[in-house]
Amino acid sequence: MKQILLGCAAALALSLAAPLAALADNPPPSDVDAAHAAKVRTDADLARTKQETKAAISDSAHSQQTAITNSADRRTHRIATVSKRRQHQIEMAAQARKERIAREADAQKKAIDAQHPS
Repeated sequence: MKQILLGCAAALALSLAAPLAALADNPPPSDVDAAHAAKVRTDADLARTKQETKAAISDSAHSQQTAITNSADRRTHRIATVSKRRQHQIEMAAQARKERIAREADAQKKAIDAQHPS
């Protein structure tokens, strides 16, 4: 969206600069010095507009790259967080399984001891 607006602004600036440049190229005979000054101003305005447009496009590209990088960083962080959570769940499940097996072994040992009193 930003690039479209910048493109429109550049096109508008160029469309305004072209008629002024045409007037500066075909001055009336009595105002040659004024026409030359107008041409110099028009050329300077056109150069400045081109430079500003290039800078704006460069800024836009940098902003897009930054947004992509930030998005990738957030996505990587989210994946890492999910991985850590999943790893924690796996560890908790393994611990619960060990505890269950130990409880079952204790229950079996008590049952055997109850059947065969010493």
